[in-house]
Amino acid sequence: MGVIVIVANETLAGADLRAVLENRIAAGARDFHVVVPVKLSLPPTVSAGMAGADVVMIGDHELPDERAMATERLQAGLEWLREQGCNADGEITLSDAVRTLSELPERVDFDEVIVSTLPGRISRWLRQDLPTRICRAVSVPVTVITPAD
Repeated sequence: MGVIVIVANETLAGADLRAVLENRIAAGARDFHVVVPVKLSLPPTVSAGMAGADVVMIGDHELPDERAMATERLQAGLEWLREQGCNADGEITLSDAVRTLSELPERVDFDEVIVSTLPGRISRWLRQDLPTRICRAVSVPVTVITPAD
C-alpha cells in the first residue's frame, strides 16, 4: 500500500476524518502525506477600487495568522498519525490545492487522496468544486469527507 495524501485544514483533527484514517490504518496503510492549503484572507476593512487595482486599508487591524494556525493543525495531525504507528509528513501550501496535488507526484508516489471539507453549507472548498477539480488533476482515487450540516 502506497502513500495516502490527506488534504485538510480546519477539519484535520475532525472525528469524520479520523474515523476514515483509522479504517485505512486498520487495512494496512502506514504512509501519509498531509497537504494543508491556506487561503490568506483580508479583513473586512480592506476595500478594492472599482478596477480592483487600488487597495485601501482602513484602520489598523491585525489579520489572524492563518499560516501559523495551519502549521499548528499540521503538526497536531502528523503527531496523531505517528502515534498510530504511521510514517507521516506534510506541507502547508499557499497556492491552489489542485496545483499542489498536480505537482506532488514529482516528490511523492501516492495511491489515494482524501479530501476533508467543512460541512456543505459553510465549505468554501465545496463551493469552489475542489473535490471534482482534484479528481481531474490526479490519476488515483479521491475520497471526500464532508460532515453533516
